[in-house]
Amino acid sequence: MTLTRVRTNQSAQSVKVPEATAAQRSERMLTLTAVLFRATGILQVLITVLSHSAQYARPGWVLTVALTVCLESVLLSVYWLRRRKITPVTMSADIALCVAALAANAALTDTQDALTWAYFMYGFTILTSIGIGVAYLRYVAVLAATTALAAGYVLSSLFFGLERPWNALPDTISYFADTSVTWIVARELRRSAGELDTTRAKAVADAAALATERERLRHARALHDRVLQTMETLARGHWIADDRLRAQVAGEATWLRALVRGDPIDHEHDLLTALQAVVCRKTEHGLDVQLVDGSLRQQDAVRAGLAAASVAALSGAVEEALTNVAKHAGVDRAVLHAAATPTQVTISIVDHGRGFDPAHQPVGWGLPQSIRRRLLEIGGHVHLESAPGAGTSVELTLDITNQGNDQSLPTS
Repeated sequence: MTLTRVRTNQSAQSVKVPEATAAQRSERMLTLTAVLFRATGILQVLITVLSHSAQYARPGWVLTVALTVCLESVLLSVYWLRRRKITPVTMSADIALCVAALAANAALTDTQDALTWAYFMYGFTILTSIGIGVAYLRYVAVLAATTALAAGYVLSSLFFGLERPWNALPDTISYFADTSVTWIVARELRRSAGELDTTRAKAVADAAALATERERLRHARALHDRVLQTMETLARGHWIADDRLRAQVAGEATWLRALVRGDPIDHEHDLLTALQAVVCRKTEHGLDVQLVDGSLRQQDAVRAGLAAASVAALSGAVEEALTNVAKHAGVDRAVLHAAATPTQVTISIVDHGRGFDPAHQPVGWGLPQSIRRRLLEIGGHVHLESAPGAGTSVELTLDITNQGNDQSLPTS
């Protein structure tokens, strides 16, 4: 027997994944935007202090306040750019410093210069307040932080006599406008980025699954065209004199055919796997069972929802029915048909053997006791049709609308 070497093409299955997600890129862009506005504010503060130093009674103290604010902003900007995001904790600390700087700047500014650039902290905090809309995810937090900053401006202006209440309060509108608009834009950008990442992840997963399926089909064709056909030929003919060995080859061929079709052969509590295992065992004992399971194979969700007890009961009933075929039907072939809908599983075992009169069952036929009991314990029922010389049909039906995974295994 010639074996075909199957190579896995790694490059065909490789899927290129982006270095950064859309969410990470959007967060980085929001951070960069806030930092650029802050850089503009720093430049504005330095120009104001250097060009208006003559307006201050104590320019040295003013320069100290300005340099402190600028240094803090530079350090924060570097930290945010390295982290690629603005954290709420650092933003809260920045607000506290800005409130203190607003008060210090107000104390060092003459009342007649209140409406000029001499009160530089107002313009600076207007520019840097957009970071609030980026840092906090909840709008309530944005409003609270903005209120704290605006209150710092109003109280400082009123306490040091720079503004009247009817002027100071309207000035805070700019704070709330900047932070609110920034928060809305940031929220929409993050939402869009999240949707893009979800779509991309699904596309990557689908591409990987498609590559895997193509590779499986390639392997399956090689196995089917060579190994499987040879095994089935050996099992059906007289090439192997030993009956037990021929039955073993037939069972292995049945298992290999399930593998080639991509059936879940390794899932212990999967109904399709359980039925295939029954077919393999019966084939090894000389009963040729044709499994027709296309409908059941397509209902992945139905099979996944079946309780382990139901799978055990159905497969056990099928095995007992096939045992009865081998013992009493006088034939060495049977058809096992498994079908499923979203609400019901139906399994039928049909043979064209000698049959019998259901009203006068032969001794040893255990259908009324064992098979019916198995189905009754899981809420199913059995329908039997037979006639002398016309074969036998056993139909197992299970309503799965009330299935659950917490069912216990049926008792013996």
